[in-house]
Amino acid sequence: MKIIAALSVCLFVANISQGQTAAAPKKGASDKKVIKVNNITGVIKNSRNKPIKGVEAFVYKADSTIIASGNTDSSGHYTTNGVPEGTYFVKLIYPGRKVTMVYGINVKASSVELNLKADAPEADTMMAYEVVMPKPVAKKDAPKKK
Repeated sequence: MKIIAALSVCLFVANISQGQTAAAPKKGASDKKVIKVNNITGVIKNSRNKPIKGVEAFVYKADSTIIASGNTDSSGHYTTNGVPEGTYFVKLIYPGRKVTMVYGINVKASSVELNLKADAPEADTMMAYEVVMPKPVAKKDAPKKK
């Protein structure tokens, strides 16, 4: 009987604590923290330039926490939404379950592109974002005609 009474008290206290709310902020005070979110998007095609459908894309933080994901559609396009500014790595899992990891993706703009044109890897691979998406090379000025 004592056990049932003690259990009832515990359940009653637990239900009360579930219903508690925080005090309302003072008038004029803002407790909203704005976090700018972006996306990582791209197209994955094979070496014959055909889209690869069904590739799973997972966006990870440095501590290996998944923060976003997406799948390629019939045109090979995918989008992962809700990526805050920061540096991430993307794990691409092909339909044959082979994996390509792309690391060093620095998200600062509203959208970052990660396009791949390669067949599914024979074995799991890892590569830097700079290798996949090299920075554009500045054109040298053409010699001026006299």
